[in-house]
Amino acid sequence: AGKMQPAEILFVPEVLTRPVGASVRVFGRLMLTTRQGFFFQLQHEDAALLVDATLAPLGYRAGSLYEFTGEVDTEGTEPVVRARISRCVDGLDVRMFQQVLALRREFLAAAK
Repeated sequence: AGKMQPAEILFVPEVLTRPVGASVRVFGRLMLTTRQGFFFQLQHEDAALLVDATLAPLGYRAGSLYEFTGEVDTEGTEPVVRARISRCVDGLDVRMFQQVLALRREFLAAAK
C-alpha cells in the first residue's frame, strides 16, 4: 500500500474531475439517496457527488452541511468519495469559506 496523501480541499465540481485514488476534502449539503447503507448525495451549487460514508458512520441528517475527507473511487461509472472522516459543519459561512479558499490557493501557488 502506498503512502496516504494529504487531502486537497475542493468543491464538488472539482472532485468530479479528479482521478481515482486522489485524496480529497469536500463539503456540501447532504441529501439522501435510494441506496442502502451510508451512501449519500452531496450537493454544492449545481453539482452533486456520491459519498460512501460506510467507514465514518454517524447519525447523518439530510439537509445539513457536511465535510468529508476520503479518496475518489467509482461506483459503476459514477465517481464516489469513499469517506474516512466526516463532520457536520452546519453554521459554516459558505461564502466566506469560498473566499478564504481562493486566498489559500493564491498563496500556495505563489509559494511554489
